[in-house]
Amino acid sequence: MNITLSVRVLSLMDKYAGEHGETRCGFVTQSAIEFITFHERAAR
Repeated sequence: MNITLSVRVLSLMDKYAGEHGETRCGFVTQSAIEFITFHERAAR
């Protein structure tokens, strides 16, 4: 998968992931799972 993000967003993601012992990929994966779960629950 290829996506384009602003340098600002990428930097924020990397900073957060690094501070929490995550990789960028792990952060993106977890964020997507949480987003989907939240919206599926809200739709009920």
